[in-house]
Amino acid sequence: MNLQINIAIPKQWKDEVERLARIYSVEEENTLTYLDLIRRAIK
Repeated sequence: MNLQINIAIPKQWKDEVERLARIYSVEEENTLTYLDLIRRAIK
């Protein structure tokens, strides 16, 4: 089953989550986007 959730976040939050995604990408040696982190948080 596929579920789509639309969310809106302030640009400053998006910028911070993008920064975290870059850090996680280095730690996990895998490319992650800010959307990947949001998906993880929702799970």
